[in-house]
Amino acid sequence: MIPLLLLLITITSHGFYSLADMGYGDITLGDVQKNYTINYLLPENATQGPENWYVLRLNFTIEISGNGLVYLSADTNRYTCAQIKFEVQNKSIMWSWANLTEFKKGKAFSNVSIFFSNYLRYKGVKSGVNNLTIKLEKYGDVKIEKVVIYSNSSGIEYSNKSPAKLELYVFTPEKIKLGKKFKVKVSIKNVGDLSLKNVSILIKTSKNLRVLGEKIKKVEKLEEDTSKNVTFELEALREGECNILITAFARGSLTTPSALIKGKITNIPSLGLLVAITMIISVTLLIFIYKYKYIRQIK
Repeated sequence: MIPLLLLLITITSHGFYSLADMGYGDITLGDVQKNYTINYLLPENATQGPENWYVLRLNFTIEISGNGLVYLSADTNRYTCAQIKFEVQNKSIMWSWANLTEFKKGKAFSNVSIFFSNYLRYKGVKSGVNNLTIKLEKYGDVKIEKVVIYSNSSGIEYSNKSPAKLELYVFTPEKIKLGKKFKVKVSIKNVGDLSLKNVSILIKTSKNLRVLGEKIKKVEKLEEDTSKNVTFELEALREGECNILITAFARGSLTTPSALIKGKITNIPSLGLLVAITMIISVTLLIFIYKYKYIRQIK
């Protein structure tokens, strides 16, 4: 049941809105009660991005026993933005979770304390009343002793910091010559407000091109509003149309940009060869003219 709208908190300015701020105390879940819904208001025309962003923050402790699996998940307006997995076996608990930017896992005994955050889904944000539902699922012979969600450190953060976002720029030579090596330069830029780790740049080509060296280049860290450059070396094997596809990707980036470059491999003689051919033609022509004049003189 949704409380009276007058009692719901409205998230209007940037900052962290805890469950306590919304009027809720610590939430206790377990085998008896496996889900709980929190209600809050967002202003008219509220959206997830591109200028303002909503982030879920969860801080809870879970006590479980037995053998099996337990999942604690959270969704806003039925769009999942959190799922933490607990695998209980032989009195030990293996836990793991992933969000937009990272993957974490660990091991504990009897109880686990979790700090989790993640951006809400695009469709999980709307104007008016929003519902945050936290629920438990279990499989196997496992008992959920207790889950306590702490109201002072769990809630919704409203921020102007966007997730990381990759942009891609590719530079290739104007002409690709048969049998010659050439370089493809790639510039990647993070135009978001969060840094990225382990950015990968992948190159794929048509069969008449060969990549010399690694087909995947790595950038260990890319800070916000910064660029890094990588270079691929290729060789042209056969004449004709050719394609080069460059893709950049990283966990935490809103985008996976790619660029398809179409070109043509031509068998253009080198300058030295052109000079040699020109000289041969010139000499041949001079010999022909000389012989022609000589024959006319004899006649």
